[in-house]
Amino acid sequence: LDLDGSPATGHLFLSLSLFRLNRLEEAEKSAREALLRKPGFAWAYLVLADVHGRRGEYARQLQNLDAYLKLEPDGPASKQVREVREVVRRIVFRTKDEE
Repeated sequence: LDLDGSPATGHLFLSLSLFRLNRLEEAEKSAREALLRKPGFAWAYLVLADVHGRRGEYARQLQNLDAYLKLEPDGPASKQVREVREVVRRIVFRTKDEE
């Protein structure tokens, strides 16, 4: 992954592939590796959000969506991320109210 000159991007694509194969632990590890190599890599936070969402870890998913929006407030996916974030926020606060 380091040979192409953009190791963070390689790890991002690997994490996406692993996510699609439902290999969530490996997908998370690869997305975090992308962030280690390129701090502030907004797209890696979206993969992490997907991983946490699939696991039902909605508070963590919300944190990752917020991280993306902080880095890319007007990015190409920002509108859709805001919509997803609102749904996840409702789930998080509904869950907390039920506890």
